[in-house]
Amino acid sequence: MDTVDIQKSERINKVQLNEDYTYIGKIGDIVIYSYSTDGEEYLIRLCLDTGGRSMTCVGVLDLAKDRRGIYSVMMVRIAKEYQGFNIAPKLYRMAMKKLGISISTYSCQSLGGRSIWTRLFQLKDVQIAAYRRGSGTPRKVYPVYFDEYHNRLEGDKETIWKETGNWELVASV
Repeated sequence: MDTVDIQKSERINKVQLNEDYTYIGKIGDIVIYSYSTDGEEYLIRLCLDTGGRSMTCVGVLDLAKDRRGIYSVMMVRIAKEYQGFNIAPKLYRMAMKKLGISISTYSCQSLGGRSIWTRLFQLKDVQIAAYRRGSGTPRKVYPVYFDEYHNRLEGDKETIWKETGNWELVASV
């Protein structure tokens, strides 16, 4: 997978939620809402409930459906004040369970994204596999394991974090 550089984290801001957003759960004090555009995309917002229609947004997860029916992570951002609390892996698991989808890494991974997938792998009800990207359906799925020496996920035969960008991880519950 290629690496991607991410600038400073998004700041906390206000969002207006309308009736198109659906409540999908809570992580601590953070309320999670989802909006779908005809099942092709999911826009997930992490908000602090202030009791009104205008809420403080502390994170986003945007997913887009690919031709295989798997939702790729297009963007995930957690406000700086809320990073380090293991929110993103819990959010991925919640989205997979509540929306009935599988999630993939897409083509680029930042170091933070890699960390999310490593922590996601450690959740007992989540299965992660790797495969080489290319046209169509993956021909061979490779098991993934945690490499304690490098503190990262690895494929069965070679590193999945090479700079060639030809690997993708897929998670399901």
